[in-house]
Amino acid sequence: MRTLRVLALILMTIGSTAYAQEKTSYFDSNWLKVLISIEVESKTDKETVYLPQGTGFLVQTPQNHTALFTAKHVVYDEQTKKVRENLVYRLNRKGKDSDTVSETQVLSLAKTGWVFSGTVDIAARLIMGKDEDDIARIPFNSILNSDPDVGANVYVIGFPLGLRSEIYSTPIVRQGIVSLVDPFLVDSFIFPGNSGGPVVYVPIIPLGKNIKTDVLQENKLIGLVTGYLPYQDVAISSQTKRPRIIFEENTGLCTVVPSKTILEFMKSDKFAEVEKNSFIGLGPVQEKKGSTPNN
Repeated sequence: MRTLRVLALILMTIGSTAYAQEKTSYFDSNWLKVLISIEVESKTDKETVYLPQGTGFLVQTPQNHTALFTAKHVVYDEQTKKVRENLVYRLNRKGKDSDTVSETQVLSLAKTGWVFSGTVDIAARLIMGKDEDDIARIPFNSILNSDPDVGANVYVIGFPLGLRSEIYSTPIVRQGIVSLVDPFLVDSFIFPGNSGGPVVYVPIIPLGKNIKTDVLQENKLIGLVTGYLPYQDVAISSQTKRPRIIFEENTGLCTVVPSKTILEFMKSDKFAEVEKNSFIGLGPVQEKKGSTPNN
């Protein structure tokens, strides 16, 4: 009898919540607002174009600043061993159009540049000295500080193949599951452009505050996309029996830096030193004036 009462309470909680909010998903759409399209500005005699490089997202730091996180290879050129030139960050304003903010603009307000992890493919850049009501960011307490479980329901968010609008950079969301924890793999198709995007845990069916459960009931950042796991198939010549062509395929598994590693990086002496020196006597990034050029 007690089991039936608990089941009835669960069904009532789910039913009343769904009816009241008329939701079709338990994914919190506010995550879409924290995404940043990282691009390179290229000028010609006729126009200025923006070439998408990858995805980033805004996070609240331990000192209540705002940092832009992405994969290191999105902003760092391994050939020149330098940060890419003419970087531009397309920020989404709440209820407004996107604004392109250049690295030069940010650097004129923040004294420090990009800081890189020495062990994993992540990079961060302090971008705002304080919270702005017009800019969304991931709260520090929404970062999972533990390993996820295999089979966890997740969403991978980003700008695959540079797909994004210039009016408002709405990212593309793909569903997946945690396939392996160490190394961290997620079963979800990603493509160039997804690198640096967040992986968000979303409960299948949130049970509400009145129901006690061991399963996490909130949306949480659980990782950062670094790439996809490739599969290579070799074409063999029927005459010489020697390999002629190597085909590389997307396995549908993407590699992810876990959120607890992101937290460790944010709490490291390297990051703390950068955060300490970034905004001494400086205010937040200002909105870029004028219209956004078209690609």
